[in-house]
Amino acid sequence: QIMTDIHSVVLEEDDIANMQTDVYGQRYIVYRISLGAPDNLQEVTLEKGWNMISFSITPLNNAVDDVFSSGTERFYRGSVWIYEDGQYIVATNIVATKGYWVYAPVRRTFSVYGDLEKTSIRLSKGWNIAGPVYDIADFKTAYASFAGKVDPDNIRMFVFTPDGQTSYQPIIANGKYPLYVGKAYWIYATEDVELPLIPTK
Repeated sequence: QIMTDIHSVVLEEDDIANMQTDVYGQRYIVYRISLGAPDNLQEVTLEKGWNMISFSITPLNNAVDDVFSSGTERFYRGSVWIYEDGQYIVATNIVATKGYWVYAPVRRTFSVYGDLEKTSIRLSKGWNIAGPVYDIADFKTAYASFAGKVDPDNIRMFVFTPDGQTSYQPIIANGKYPLYVGKAYWIYATEDVELPLIPTK
C-alpha cells in the first residue's frame, strides 16, 4: 500500500485467519515499511499461461517473490526465467528493461512501485529478451542510427494464435515497428549496444 492517503490498516476475518502462528499458537502478521517515494509505478498484467514481460522500473523490493506476490498469494508457478549468455537461468531479482518468462495459473493485474530506469537498454551480441522504458511508436525511425546494430526486422514478440497455440511474430504493424512498456521482445543485436531510453527524433 502507498500510505499517502491511508492512515490505518483494517484486518478482515480472512486476513486474520491467514496469519502466521508462533510456537505458542498466537497469530501475528509482519509489515514491511519503506520510507521515501519511488519514481514511478507500473501496472502489470499476467495472462493465464506463459507471459514474456519486462519492467520499465526496478521495483523497490525487487526479489521475484516480492514482485509477484501479495501476502501469502503467489501470482506465478514454478520459476521465473531470464535469458542471459545464450541460456535460460532462474531469475532471483527483477531489473528494469530485462525480459522475464512468467507462468501464471490465472489472469492477474497488479501494481509495482520502483525507480525508473535512467540510463539505457543494454543488449549483448546475439539474442536478448528486453523491453522498453517508454512506449516506442516506431523502432525503425526512433532508432534509425542503430539500424546496423539492431535491425527492427529481427525483433519478435510472443503471441497466442487464434487456435490457442503460441508463436513468435515480427513486431511490424501498419508499416511501423512499435514496442510497448510491459512487453518483452526477442531482440537480435550484431554487437553489444546500449540503446537510449527516450528515442531520438
